[in-house]
Amino acid sequence: MITFRILEPKDYPMLREWLSRAHMKPWWDEGYDTVAQVAASYSRNPATTWRFIAEQDGKDIGYLQYWRERGLAGVDQFLADGEMLGNGLGPETLLAFIAHLENMGVKDPITVDPHIENTRAIRCYEKCGFIHDPMRSTKTTYFMERPATAE
Repeated sequence: MITFRILEPKDYPMLREWLSRAHMKPWWDEGYDTVAQVAASYSRNPATTWRFIAEQDGKDIGYLQYWRERGLAGVDQFLADGEMLGNGLGPETLLAFIAHLENMGVKDPITVDPHIENTRAIRCYEKCGFIHDPMRSTKTTYFMERPATAE
């Protein structure tokens, strides 16, 4: 079972270590080499960004955030362990997170914007019901939207 807990300051060292992993660098390299840099970035915007750690059977497995700004709502996420990629855990985690957001009252369409070359992420999002929007995509960003839930 996948559950979610709010990201806390005690998680910053773990998050810094996750961000340094090889499978993360091509898609999520923010250049945070220290825990202080992670803390400075991941403690900002509490009114527009909600940050979570995903757990599976009590084990920390990934990071997800839900954000809202300028009329958009979006999700960013990653699995911590590169060995877990490609076995269905990504879509399972994301669908559980979307259900978690819906339980929190989120009904907006949700967007994602993976790098155009991140085909693994794009396939994950397609499996979760996200649809490509070529009008909002760029040379490097593959913009996708998941329709709002029905009332």
